[in-house]
Amino acid sequence: MLVRFALDLPDDAASVPLCRRVTRTILEELQIAPERRYEIELALGEAATNVVRHAYPHPGNQFHVEIEITGEVLRLTVMDQGLGFARDTVPNPDDSQLGGRGLQLIEQIADVAWFECIKGQGTKLVAEFGVLSPEGVSPSAPESPRPT
Repeated sequence: MLVRFALDLPDDAASVPLCRRVTRTILEELQIAPERRYEIELALGEAATNVVRHAYPHPGNQFHVEIEITGEVLRLTVMDQGLGFARDTVPNPDDSQLGGRGLQLIEQIADVAWFECIKGQGTKLVAEFGVLSPEGVSPSAPESPRPT
């Protein structure tokens, strides 16, 4: 089974809870295990927040979110056309810092995560998550009512 959905959103703080809510609803309908739903939603929120805060020097831009589920793998992609950055230039936060842990968090909770960045041309985050329904089987789309 293949499920794919995409959102093109403004680089506005209101986009972060919106994309999280939409994703949560779809993952619930697909019966993805609650713990995994939370991790996917958390990674998406961190990535979207980074775009809103850091990708563009001025407001009025957009970013793209795509989620694709194929078999037992969910692939989250978040892309912008902002300033771009090299992952290895982002320092690890020290213990006294309140923020700055989003990239590390995504890398820790995803099964696989990578960044494709071209300075001045944007950033693409791809994070993959193994997904099973609560019953331990691959997610399936809800059945539509059948005519009687």
